Amino acid sequence: MSRLPVWFPALLGPVGVLVLPIVLLTVVGCASQGGEQLTLKSQRRGQTLSQPVAGAFLARGAGGDTDLVLLDTAARQALEGGRTDAPVREVMHIRVLWNPARDLKADHSSASNATIHWYVIGNRRESAADVLEYAGTGFVLLDEAQSGTELTIRDAAVRPVACHGKLCDPLGPCNLQGTLRVVADQQRVRQALWGVRAAVAAANTIPNKVAYRPKPERPSSLAR
Repeated sequence: MSRLPVWFPALLGPVGVLVLPIVLLTVVGCASQGGEQLTLKSQRRGQTLSQPVAGAFLARGAGGDTDLVLLDTAARQALEGGRTDAPVREVMHIRVLWNPARDLKADHSSASNATIHWYVIGNRRESAADVLEYAGTGFVLLDEAQSGTELTIRDAAVRPVACHGKLCDPLGPCNLQGTLRVVADQQRVRQALWGVRAAVAAANTIPNKVAYRPKPERPSSLAR
């Protein structure tokens, strides 16, 4: 079975709100998948999807936490000062609170060691205050090797927690896993999280006249 691209169509939400497409998700087939990506299983749609990752960076905090940002192509181009016609950009912020031993099982009672916030942000001037936020927790490993740091998300669950503007959730609750190479780059992590904070701040200063549900509607940037 080959890998089949999926473009979520423009839909009308429960109160007539336009649901913009998340364009970088693809259905996972049986063929070998190339490139860096995460795998998501949408509980609502019953599909397994892949999310390509164009950049993955980490920064270690003084208190022992590790912040990671995973960027799609549009978010990485924006971070590097480039321009793109993509309608949205995506930033996933993972904060690892403690790093478990590799042989610790994901179903261990204390295995949830990371918080996850996934932001889908309008990427055009007229949609700059559109923000959709997913949040959850997961079991995450950081493995140091000669070739670099490897991030493994063994088991994580995220769900939509807020939307603002014309972005509405097409996926519902999702399970998330995958393995990526990450690069230590504190400056890029700071820049990416600053961009998230700026987008959330802009969203929270504008009345949300088109929210598809009354609560919660305001994204809660934990990208601090």
